[in-house]
Amino acid sequence: MTTALRENLKTETAVVHHALEKHLSMMNEAFALPEYTRMIERWAAFHQAFEKAVAGFPEVAEFYSHRLKTPMLARDLQALSAQVHPEDEKLVKEFFAGLDLDAAALWGMCYVIEGSTHGGVFMARHFAKKFNLSPDAGVSYFGNYKEMMGPNWTGFVAKLEGIPADAVVEAKVIESASRLFTFMHDYLKPSA
Repeated sequence: MTTALRENLKTETAVVHHALEKHLSMMNEAFALPEYTRMIERWAAFHQAFEKAVAGFPEVAEFYSHRLKTPMLARDLQALSAQVHPEDEKLVKEFFAGLDLDAAALWGMCYVIEGSTHGGVFMARHFAKKFNLSPDAGVSYFGNYKEMMGPNWTGFVAKLEGIPADAVVEAKVIESASRLFTFMHDYLKPSA
């Protein structure tokens, strides 16, 4: 793909992306620790399924192997005395079952995840201070790239732009990203 894919992704997902950010309102003063904990539980259920799906596609798995989120989420769950809930696992399983899963679909989801991770470093500082949590246990999911934030985003963009141009693949990448933003809108409800 080309630089056009990144621009098309940004343009085509802008409405659902902004709706998700507005809906979550995690930086709102009223966003409390129980809501934060519930969000971490939900992210953990999602990433367990996502990383399992990625493992089935070697080209994505190789790229994503040093970006796994489940180790950080496990530390955060432990620090928050929290756990993954079966109802969250069920919702995530239903989401993945509704996808025509292939490498293109996973690249679309990576766009959402990597973008979220890229902005997470700022949220990690905010939540660490607000909830008196440790950067390595409690907010490690949001701050997991640390000094690698810029290089990891650049590496992801390069990988995305290195995929050979194909209209069908591009459409699938964009559709998958849009579907994940839409799923997360409902799944990551800001209620405890």
